[in-house]
Amino acid sequence: MKIAIIGSGISGLSTAFYLSKFSDVTIFEKNKKFGGHANTYDFNFGNKDIPVDCGFIVYNKKNYPNFIKILDYLDVPNDSSDMSFAMSVDKDFEYSGSLIGMLANYKNLLDKNYHKMIYDIFRFFKLSPKYLKKVDDDCTLNEFLNRFDFSNHFNKYHIIPMASAIWSSPEKEILRFPVKSLFDFL
Repeated sequence: MKIAIIGSGISGLSTAFYLSKFSDVTIFEKNKKFGGHANTYDFNFGNKDIPVDCGFIVYNKKNYPNFIKILDYLDVPNDSSDMSFAMSVDKDFEYSGSLIGMLANYKNLLDKNYHKMIYDIFRFFKLSPKYLKKVDDDCTLNEFLNRFDFSNHFNKYHIIPMASAIWSSPEKEILRFPVKSLFDFL
């Protein structure tokens, strides 16, 4: 059986991988490389080439079981990681996701917007399950943030850059992302 697959992102490559065991598979890709947003660059550091994946950096067994099976089959090495987050804006506004990291820049302690952002981080993760029951399945992140009145500082310096980093998406796209899907992942 001949099968054509359009697109060589992780879904296209995974499909081709599994179907190739019993079918003749052809992949069509408009870009010059395969992989979609998964993209590995080789960096030379100290006369040693280090492959760095800049698109598909973090994955886990719950959300990516089939992808992990492919990596295991191909004997691709991986390392454990945490899902930490840090933010730096012109070195005037910096923090990271640990208690010490939240207090690392003493200037933040005097900023009322920073206090509101921290409050909203806790509110977002603690109360959102309750909030999610009040929205439709197609509610976007932007609609959710506006409906439940999250602060501009929280939006701009926490949830939008964090979600954008996870899905390799620009701000405009991540704001249109279904909020329930975001929470399923988180």
